[in-house]
Amino acid sequence: VLTHKSGATCGYGFQPDTGYLVYAHMPKDGKALHVSLCSRTRTSAQAEQSGDFKELGEGKAPAVR
Repeated sequence: VLTHKSGATCGYGFQPDTGYLVYAHMPKDGKALHVSLCSRTRTSAQAEQSGDFKELGEGKAPAVR
């Protein structure tokens, strides 16, 4: 995913060696997923605590294209 470099421009401050639940969107150019500070993106620990993982369920492996 792509994000802006600064929180002042809604960039998300990802940290190395940290798991995340990422809420991203595909802009009209369709080249890459984008994530912003204003999305629900959060660390795995925060997603667990807030109930996001429970709400989303177990999930499935991505389909191979």
